[in-house]
Amino acid sequence: MSHRRPSGLVTSRPGHRRGCAGRPLGRLLRTTLVGVLGGALLVGSALPAGAAPRNPTDGEIGAAQSEQEKAAAEVGRIAALVAGAEADLQRVGLQAEAAGTVYLLAEEALQAAQAEAEQTAAEATGEAWGCVNEKSGRKDQNEPHQKHHQYVAAFAHQASTTIGLPLPLAWQANI
Repeated sequence: MSHRRPSGLVTSRPGHRRGCAGRPLGRLLRTTLVGVLGGALLVGSALPAGAAPRNPTDGEIGAAQSEQEKAAAEVGRIAALVAGAEADLQRVGLQAEAAGTVYLLAEEALQAAQAEAEQTAAEATGEAWGCVNEKSGRKDQNEPHQKHHQYVAAFAHQASTTIGLPLPLAWQANI
């Protein structure tokens, strides 16, 4: 007699039944039973519970109507707030657009005034040098004074374009 264990699948001990894993008929029976019970539960839950639905009382109907009216009033209040906010937004948008237009016009006026101030300063400086040259009789000797003319024009330009005290100029050290 051989004391070897049989190879292959493990067999159960003698006197014990094996599970239905090895029996196709048992598996089929178990699957069918689970399917029938599941179907019965679904069909049973789909049927009416047996109690007929009750009609609401007059008090319940009145309370529901009151809640509906409260909700409608709240919706109306919120709609009024939204309409007011939209009107405010439109008003502020128009004010911003008008302010932008005023800013652009003011900027254009500033540029025109600066250009006019530069032109006036240049003309005044030229006239001043013309008067100085006529009084001194040095019409052909303008070359050395041309540099000073540029400094005066630069100073006049800076004075017309800055607010408050003019910044120190580098040309003051070169005179």
